Amino acid sequence: MAPVPVPHFHIRWSGKDSLDWQRFRTREEAAERARELARPQETYAIEEYSSECAYCQHYKMAATA
Repeated sequence: MAPVPVPHFHIRWSGKDSLDWQRFRTREEAAERARELARPQETYAIEEYSSECAYCQHYKMAATA
């Protein structure tokens, strides 16, 4: 049986092409952390990804290299 995809969330900061490295289990956790870290006038979007997130896969492979 194939593994069930597990969604997770990343923060995308305004003006940045890449995602924030940290992953969150819920949209609420990501939004709370973004509010804590946001600079004045900085905006962000919370984006949902599956367990096959290319961003996470890249860093998982880099960590084992």
